Amino acid sequence: DTVQFFAGKSAAVKGFGMLSFIEFGRRATGELYWGPPPSQEEASVGSRLEETIASHDIVVFSSGGCPFCSQAISELRTAGYSPTVIDCDPLLRQALAEKCGSRSVPKVFVKSHFVGGCNDGGMGGVVPLLHNGKLRELMES
Repeated sequence: DTVQFFAGKSAAVKGFGMLSFIEFGRRATGELYWGPPPSQEEASVGSRLEETIASHDIVVFSSGGCPFCSQAISELRTAGYSPTVIDCDPLLRQALAEKCGSRSVPKVFVKSHFVGGCNDGGMGGVVPLLHNGKLRELMES
């Protein structure tokens, strides 16, 4: 089983030898996971995340009461953009963490490119990219 997994012919395998209590495998995105396999609901959230990012020019994944989320959304709207704003639940935050490397919000995508949060991350963040014109370039591409 383990040989089949590492050869890419199996999606998951139960550990072996002293590690027989560990289950590991590969998510649909190709990333490895340790522990229980992702639930059907988690897999569904990941695919919905990808569909949402691909189907909107600007997507802001945010959380109510987050001042950086509010600032990123406000800056985008002031610049004349109409971002799609999605409030994150714990499963969506986990899917974003797997995609972007952290659970913090906001997570902003422009034309399917992860541009970061409000002031940092990804390509530098919404505010810096608005100020240097890079966000406009992405929107025009």
